[in-house]
Amino acid sequence: IPHPRANYAKVHIVTPTMTEDLVYVNVEPIRGSFISNPENGFSSSAITQRDSDGDAMAQGNLYEFAGREFTPDGLKFVGTEKISAIQGAGRPDLTWASTELAKGTVDAVKNVIDVGDFAKFWAMDVLLKNWDGYTGGANNVYVYNDYAATSGTQNAGTVNFKFIPSGIDQILQPDRDFEISERSAISTILRNDAAMYTNLIDAVAEVRGSVFSRALLDGDIKRRIDTLQSQLIGLGIDSTSEI
Repeated sequence: IPHPRANYAKVHIVTPTMTEDLVYVNVEPIRGSFISNPENGFSSSAITQRDSDGDAMAQGNLYEFAGREFTPDGLKFVGTEKISAIQGAGRPDLTWASTELAKGTVDAVKNVIDVGDFAKFWAMDVLLKNWDGYTGGANNVYVYNDYAATSGTQNAGTVNFKFIPSGIDQILQPDRDFEISERSAISTILRNDAAMYTNLIDAVAEVRGSVFSRALLDGDIKRRIDTLQSQLIGLGIDSTSEI
């Protein structure tokens, strides 16, 4: 799962009715440089051209899901990012994926995504209690078709969507239970298939050990949290009790 880089800034706001210091997170945008970064694991990632503004164009197409997704009713609300290789309203890959997923079968899902990669992505949603991500409601995520974009008729050889979480802001809330959300087109189909459900449970166990093991919680994760806490205190925001 790609992880955008982030930094923090303290912003002093003064209005006629309010004076307040706030900390904002500046996250690396999902743009050509993000797609072309080899650490993020995309196949069609080489930047071969730039748009009129000089921004790097991707080889594939990038879309943002904000509560709408691979459904006929949702497509008109899905934004096409300007780094996409093919612009305009046609979006043949997204339309084909929607039609394929409407079949409601696991084979159809496999034509649109890599189910093994998706299981790990979904496992992170589960362990982070991310109820406002893709699996919980098709929100706060970009999808990148990791093939060199083509127009016209699409098929499983021209479509391979990968998920990029972005804008995650509803995680690890103490008053929420861990749950397996199935409120998206893909998660609904996979959750109701016994083999795919087993794959998800296995992925949760694997991610729990590889990402959230006791050694990491007491080691690298603790060091990162301590660094975050130190940065916030340096910005005048003492969140020690919340952390």
